[in-house]
Formats: sequence, structure tokens, C-alpha cells
Amino acid sequence: MLFSSVPAFACGPFRMYTESAEDLPLFRFDWSLEKELKEQTEANLRDWQTYTGQRDIALEDIRQVVYQYTYEELLLIEQRNLPDWMRFNDFVAYLRKQNDKEAIRFLLLAKKCERERFKRFDPWWYPTKEELDYQDMREILEEALAYKGSRLKARYLLQAVRAAVTMEDYTLCRRLWHEQFKQLPPSAVREMAEEYLAGVEYRAENWHAAMTHYGNIYRFGEEFWTCIRQLNIEDTPLEKAHFLLRQTPNTQWIIEEANRHLIKSDSCSPKERAAWTELAMQAIHDSRVEQPAMWWQLLAYSAHQQGDNYASLYYINQAIQAKGSKATHDYVRIFQIYLQALTGTYDKAFDNAITGQLTWLDKRIRANITPAIIERYDDWDMFANWGHYYYNDALRRIALTVMIPRYLQKDKEVEALLLAGMVSERYRTLVDYRKKLEEKDAWGNPWNPDFRTDIFEMMDTLSTQGVAGYIQVLEKGGENAFQRFCATHCYKNPDYLKEILATKYMREESFDKAASLLAEHHAAYDTTLNIYDSFYYEPFAEPLYARKKVSSPMHYKLRFATQMNDLQQVMYTAQSPHLKAEATFRYALGLLRATCDCWALTQYVQGSGEPKDYQVWISRLQKKAQQLTVKAFTYTTDREFNYKWLNIFLNAGWQPHSPERDVAKQLRKEYRTADFYLYRQAVCDTRKDWLSKKRSKKL
Repeated sequence: MLFSSVPAFACGPFRMYTESAEDLPLFRFDWSLEKELKEQTEANLRDWQTYTGQRDIALEDIRQVVYQYTYEELLLIEQRNLPDWMRFNDFVAYLRKQNDKEAIRFLLLAKKCERERFKRFDPWWYPTKEELDYQDMREILEEALAYKGSRLKARYLLQAVRAAVTMEDYTLCRRLWHEQFKQLPPSAVREMAEEYLAGVEYRAENWHAAMTHYGNIYRFGEEFWTCIRQLNIEDTPLEKAHFLLRQTPNTQWIIEEANRHLIKSDSCSPKERAAWTELAMQAIHDSRVEQPAMWWQLLAYSAHQQGDNYASLYYINQAIQAKGSKATHDYVRIFQIYLQALTGTYDKAFDNAITGQLTWLDKRIRANITPAIIERYDDWDMFANWGHYYYNDALRRIALTVMIPRYLQKDKEVEALLLAGMVSERYRTLVDYRKKLEEKDAWGNPWNPDFRTDIFEMMDTLSTQGVAGYIQVLEKGGENAFQRFCATHCYKNPDYLKEILATKYMREESFDKAASLLAEHHAAYDTTLNIYDSFYYEPFAEPLYARKKVSSPMHYKLRFATQMNDLQQVMYTAQSPHLKAEATFRYALGLLRATCDCWALTQYVQGSGEPKDYQVWISRLQKKAQQLTVKAFTYTTDREFNYKWLNIFLNAGWQPHSPERDVAKQLRKEYRTADFYLYRQAVCDTRKDWLSKKRSKKL
């Protein structure tokens, strides 16, 4: 159904089957980022990638070495005796090139520990006396504890904890955690160690300690809730949250549950909302809470959802000042920008203030792009508002749903267009989209994605004056910091901009300006347009009963604009009534054809994807054509000349309306005169494909 009519979707600037920018994510907490990007295995691989200092080493290569290679295969790396299939692994190549014996020895120890531990789970395992005494695990434990370096300290300590757990030496596990691991910065390795410790306390039925460790590493499975039940906590979310806030105030579940009730739930009563808000305030003032900024952030989201943007702005400003992680402060500031956009005055002071905020957000967009984000970039998904990259999604939501509509309300079309130009092109540029651009769509048709962007949609539908002002800023620079910042990141292809502006001039009958612009852009640019295949019919042909195919589509718009400009000059200056009528008829025919058969002259899409704004100028041009036609019939009394043009217009789809109807009605009466019959017969005789008998009967 979507592609049932190719001409109808020739350019594709339509919003069918897409989502609104309001659906893009804006509310985000630090723990949601952890869940998305820091799954334990993935985080461990990224830690190894950071260890190498080379981000171009693929995570999959690291995964193979760390998780899939056997002990014997790792020995080959140490012995520098690699089989051919190992030579293509970038992580192996790094270890060999750097001769990193420290890392290789650790990998061997970790794989040895894994092998010795896993064999104990084999139901067919028959231990030796030494194994029953954990002699093998003691050797691993001693080697792990003997490490005196710093680069792999956490990893060696993790092997010591694993060995101690296998040996059921739970006292040593606790000592290693409290004396050494707790002093190390958070990492995937530390999280793995705490998970072991949680299991140790769970087996020892130390419910409170186990619950604390599970909460710290966000493991809210059956074991965690068993601890809660064993501690006799009331089985309501609010009571559980209060208990956990007193015991383990940094447990993720507390704020998740508060978020679920305050923001995600539609059935939260005022009393429940007040109770959860009170809990949030308690967390904010608890000195043990590591990120009070997150709780201010939650209150800001809740106030906004309730429609109180000024209270929300107060809360978010408090969050800016409060303690929190770097990611939390990123999300807080993004929401602050959103609220400032909602409540802004959109004057010069606002433009100056918001420019600083947008500059900061642009830096965050650049700083957080990863190879994985670049790899999964999809141009259609971005335009359809199916988010993939939070920072850019947030910018699009702020710009498209708040700032641009507000600028348009203030009649600041240039600012609205500049902002749309930035959000359309900035992310594309950062992912180097045009280098991997496919010149054809899935159906093999030429495809230019420049005509499927937010800025194109706006240029296509906003005023010509606004678009001309936008292009002037791109060419000469803006008048203030906001304009200059946005213009720096907009798409500036002169052929593209001139093509769109010229088309808009033609809609306004400013054919002299249109011809001047079209004459400046490269001839080959026409072939890159998605509507190029629709440059098909000759707009000034005079067939009575058939359409005429254009001889060449090159310079299709330029030829039309030039001819229409020439006809305008003749219409306004010619002294000869016959010449004036001829020019008027041809000009009116051009207007009419440019809105129907030759629609690609003035439109970028036709059919169900056609913007509603099109109908305004289409109706105006069609009405102008009708008025000029009726007026032209009064310029000359040459009946045969008038009959000819009346017939052309009736076959071109001309339908006169009041007050032209009376004139057309009189002309229709003369349609049956003998003179006209002879004229029609003469024309028919020259057309071999004309069914003269059938048509003569109608006459």
C-alpha cells in the first residue's frame, strides 16, 4: 500500500508510518544507562579495551580471548607459537606486539582457576586427595595474592575471591572484600566480586548483609526478595522502599519503584503521590545517598508530568547543584534545557542563554558517540523518530517539539529553520553518513535522502521569505550567536538550497528569481532529485486530446521558469491584442499544467503524502489560471484562435468557477457553431490516431 503509486511518493517527505518527536526519550536516570551499556560481560570487555588503550580493537576479539580460548590456546600466546587462525585476532596481536607478559600471565591464571572450579561441578568428577585438600585452589590463591602490581590488581583479587569461595573460606572472602576491594573504584570486576560475596552471605543466612550486596549490584532476583521476607518487612512497595532507604539507601530498586509510582503509573492517588514525594525528600536529605541529584531529578519529572513546569524547573535547578554522577548531571542538564525551552520568552536574551545550553549538548553528542552507535545509525530511523542515540534524540525532541513551534509562533521563521537545519544534519555529519550513502533505494530507484529531512519539510512548507532569509544566513553568517551556532552545523549544498528556493519562487510566480537561481546550479544536479523521473510532460504543448512527452528532462525546471518569465514580460508589455492573448493563454496553461500533469515543476510529492500546505498555493495558481484564461478571451475577436485555446484548456482539466462561469458558458454555446466544427474537423484530419467518426458524432 505504501508504494502503490510511485509518483505519489516521488520524494518521500511524508510522515506516514512514523513516530512523533515527542516519543523520543528524554527522561533518563543513570541506572538506565548502566542497564543499557554496562551489562556485566560487556562492561568487562570494555574494561579490557580501555586497558589496551586502543578503541579500534573489536570487543568480539577480546571476547574470544577472555571467554572462549582454552588454557592450552592461551599458552600458545605466551610461547609466541600461534596457529594461523589466531593471527587475525586484534587482541592477540596487541598482546604479542606489546609483549604484555603481565596480562598473558593473568589470563592463564584466570583460565586455570576457571578450569579447576568448573571440573568440581562435573557429576563424573572423582577428586584426588590433593584436590580434596584444595591444593590446586591454594596454589591459585597464593599466586593471586602475590601480585604486587596495580594495573590488574582488581582482576587478581577477583581470582583470589573465586578460589576462596571454592575452598569455602568465607572469612577470607569477607576480609578480601572489606580490606581491599572496597577501596577500589567501581568496575565490572568489583561488581563480580560483590556478587560472590552476596552469595557467601546468603548461604550463611546473613540476610541483611546479603540483601545489601544484592542491592548494591542491582540483583533483584529471588535471593534478594528472600532476604526481604526473612527480615519480616511489610509486603507493600512503600514500606519496602522505606526499609531499604534506612538500610541500603543506594539500592537501585528504591528509586525505580518511586519512578514507577510517581511517573509511570496513571492510577497513583494524590495520597500515594504525596507519600512517595516524602520518601524522595528523605532520600535527598540522607547524607548516605550517593546521588541525591537523581531524587531531585525524579521530583522534577513528576512535577512536569503534573503540568507544573515552574516547580519542575525549581527541582531541576536543585539537581544541578546536588551531588551525582557525571551521567546523572548530563540527564539533569538536558531536562533543564527542555524546561527552559518550554518556559522561555524567545527574545534576544533567551537566544543567548539557550545557545550556551545547545553548545554544551552538542559537545555531549560528540563526546558520547561510540563505534557501535555509528554502526547502527539509520537515516530513516532518525527521520522517523525511532531513537537510537539518547543525546541526539534529546536534542531532536527539544528542538522539534518545543523550540521550533515556539519560534514559529513568534514569526521567527529563520531561527526555526536554522534549528531544524542543525538537528537534521549534525548527527549525520558526526557519523559520516554521506560516505556510506546509497544512491538507490531498495527498489532500485535513484534516491536522495536530502529530501527526507526535517529541514526539507520546513523549507518546503514555510514562507519563501523565511527560506530566503535562512539561506542568506548560511551564506553570509548570522546576526547573533544563536544563528551562527546553528548555521555552522547546517547542510550547505548550494545546489540543494537554490533548487528548493527556486521552486518556492515558482509557486509565487516570481519566475525571474527562479530562473536566475536555477541557472546557477550545476546541470547534473537535476538527475539527483527523487522527482527526476517525473520530469516527463511538456508544460506548453498544445495537444487537443493527448499529453506530450518532454524531449529531454535536463533543465526541465529552468526551461519552464525562463519561458514563464518571458511570457510574463509579453503579457504586461505587448501592444498587439493577439500577441497579448497568446502569451496570456500560454502563461495560464503553464500555471495549470504545473499543478497537475507537470506537478514536479512546483511540487516534491503528490498524492496521499502531499503536505496540506500545498493546497493553498495550488488552489491559488489554478484560480489565477482560470481568471487569466477568461480574461484572455476578451483580448481578441479571432474566433478560431479563441476556439483553439478553449479546447486546449478544457482538455487540460480547466474547470471555470464563478464569476468566470458565465463567460465560459457563453463560449461553450459557440462551441457548436459551424465555424468551430470546421476547425475541429481540420485538426482531426491531421491526426492519424484520432477517432474522427466517434468524435464527430459528439459534435
